[in-house]
Amino acid sequence: MTSHQNPLNLSQANLIRAKLEKTSFAHGNLSGADFRGAKLCEADL
Repeated sequence: MTSHQNPLNLSQANLIRAKLEKTSFAHGNLSGADFRGAKLCEADL
């Protein structure tokens, strides 16, 4: 099983993304660069 097919990795990516989005909405201080970085990390999974 590759990382691309690993449900655990996908779940972790979704949790990380949700956490980042909550942080962004709560504090309004998540920079565009950080958000793009999160998207890139998610894509790498």
